[in-house]
Amino acid sequence: MVAFVLGGVFVLLQYLGSLSLVRVDWGRMASRFENLLYTTDALGNRRAPTLASLWRWMMDFLTADFQPRASFIAGLALGLRIG
Repeated sequence: MVAFVLGGVFVLLQYLGSLSLVRVDWGRMASRFENLLYTTDALGNRRAPTLASLWRWMMDFLTADFQPRASFIAGLALGLRIG
């Protein structure tokens, strides 16, 4: 599902770019992607993300501030159920 959405966004940007409705700076987008997901070792070499590193990044992102988020969701569900 995520791949379908990302592919759809890419196709939409390409289409809108061909109509000159938007201008996408692909170089800047690639640079932001590399800064976000590429890792740098001790020698300064940049390495592309692996499936394991993407999984680790996703788990770190999803579990950051887990307790306050879980408490909010539980309170919201309880409030909607009782209210």
